[in-house]
Amino acid sequence: MTILDTNQWLLESYERPIELCRKLAGYFKGATAGQIYDHLTYHGLYSYPTKPAKQVVSELQQLQAREIVQKEITLLRQEWQGPHIPTFILPAHSNKSGLAFKDKLFIFLPADCSEYEIKAIVTHEFHHVCRLSRFYQKESDYTLLDSIVMEGLAEHAVRERLGSQLVAGWTNWYTASQLEEFWEKLFVPNRQLPKSSLAHEHLLSGTAGNPSMCGYAVGYFLVGKYMKSSGLKTAGLLGVPAEHIAKKLP
Repeated sequence: MTILDTNQWLLESYERPIELCRKLAGYFKGATAGQIYDHLTYHGLYSYPTKPAKQVVSELQQLQAREIVQKEITLLRQEWQGPHIPTFILPAHSNKSGLAFKDKLFIFLPADCSEYEIKAIVTHEFHHVCRLSRFYQKESDYTLLDSIVMEGLAEHAVRERLGSQLVAGWTNWYTASQLEEFWEKLFVPNRQLPKSSLAHEHLLSGTAGNPSMCGYAVGYFLVGKYMKSSGLKTAGLLGVPAEHIAKKLP
């Protein structure tokens, strides 16, 4: 596991984020800097400069972001038997977020992020990395069901490690009856939607008229029910296919 030193990159290219993304080209086979920029900013990377580069770097250093992320990933990699991957810490557009791949991880942090908030986002995203590493299918072949279960598992991992006070707000937005209705009406008919489809993203994130964050919330609900019935924790579910979790619901 390597936490890449992005401070120098930020000092050189913070005011030109596409130039910053060009430095990542070696980690995205066949992608242009513009395509990398579009993908990362969609998932939470800052899209334009809002302050001097030195201030941005100083704020990340004051958070002790690199030290916290490195410690957490080391612990989680041992606990979950995760892979060694390059990890990039970069400024967020607004709230903390991240983007996980089988072979790399991005953590996007705002200046006011607390230590426990950093731990929460690292837990969530590195759980994705570990789950992705358990399966041979290409990430582009994942379905809507795969995605909602993955999100649910990752947020339950946050709850297990850090407590309910650190889980995302969307875990409590809807009642059980609402979530059951979402599952039956929205997700069962569309469970095989490929990750590449626009409808997949609309349902996962709750856009285009769908209930906000409904895919994440339904995933958390489904995984919670399965964990209760099976007695398993998230570490034991890393390699369990999403279809199995869905079929075994009581």
